[in-house]
Amino acid sequence: MVTREYDKALEEGEKSIVLGPNSADAHAWYAQVLVSAGEPSRGISLAEKAMRMNPFPQSWYYGLLGWGYGLVRDYERARQASENAIRKEPAYLRAYLSLIVSYVNLGYEQEAYAKAQEVLRIDPSFSLGRFSKAVPYKDDSENERVLDALRKAGLM
Repeated sequence: MVTREYDKALEEGEKSIVLGPNSADAHAWYAQVLVSAGEPSRGISLAEKAMRMNPFPQSWYYGLLGWGYGLVRDYERARQASENAIRKEPAYLRAYLSLIVSYVNLGYEQEAYAKAQEVLRIDPSFSLGRFSKAVPYKDDSENERVLDALRKAGLM
């Protein structure tokens, strides 16, 4: 997924579920691939299953849901998932970024700006240029939508 070989990542994700049908992490990682590869609804469903399998999910499970819900434009659920991720891991940068995107799309501009300041507190060297190289979505229009929301919140 990181190298944008989505077909290969999907194939490996499917194998991980076959090899580890009771592994919550295998389900969550495959969900991450699905979300990034343009199948966010399937990814959300699989991430929710992973959370049922693991009653004490790690923060990144919530972060994954935040990004997934954002892709299907359910910004309220994306906000809730991102806030849950931050409660579990207060310095979880990607959850803050997802939360900012949700706030911007919900019209909460002041809250988005405040969270952008938190991003800069956590990572003073944060830049959209560097982050743009790591935005994992297969669909470049989704990557641009995310970057535009982050710009609206004051990140550069």
